[in-house]
Amino acid sequence: MGSRQLSEIERMVGVGLAFVLLALLAIPQTGWCADEQPEDLVVVANFMVPIDSITIEDLRAIFSKMRKTWTGGLAIEPIHAPDESKERLIFSWVVFGKSPQDAVRDGEDRRIMRGDTPPVSVSNQKNRRLRKVFAHKGSISYVLRKDYLAGVSKVLAVIPVAQYRQVVPQPQK
Repeated sequence: MGSRQLSEIERMVGVGLAFVLLALLAIPQTGWCADEQPEDLVVVANFMVPIDSITIEDLRAIFSKMRKTWTGGLAIEPIHAPDESKERLIFSWVVFGKSPQDAVRDGEDRRIMRGDTPPVSVSNQKNRRLRKVFAHKGSISYVLRKDYLAGVSKVLAVIPVAQYRQVVPQPQK
């Protein structure tokens, strides 16, 4: 079977496609999609955490300290936002179906019976929460999309603003 030579146009198209592919590979993968909003809640974890996605049920088990290790035995270190923060309000309503205060009260009752300590709460001022996730191998937390820094942690889930507005009570005007 004989081979034919490529025309000049076919060569230019091939070179153009190669450049487009290389350009796409060079774009940092941040997990940002066009339909995501700055107020979406992003669940983040240390790069050593052995999973790439997470469910609401898993988050409930982790942040209520019912689940204590990742697959492979790495200790889970859940890191909450402060009780009064917007992120904590959203997270509590989406994951636990109740206010942060009610979730804390219910969680404390269970932990007292088991002898557990509650997850730590860290503000994200100056990216403190993200830095803690970066520094601790089994850690998991959440931040607003606008506060997420690519390369500091991996994204396990995004809770869209449209989803959480359906369950989080809105302040009365």
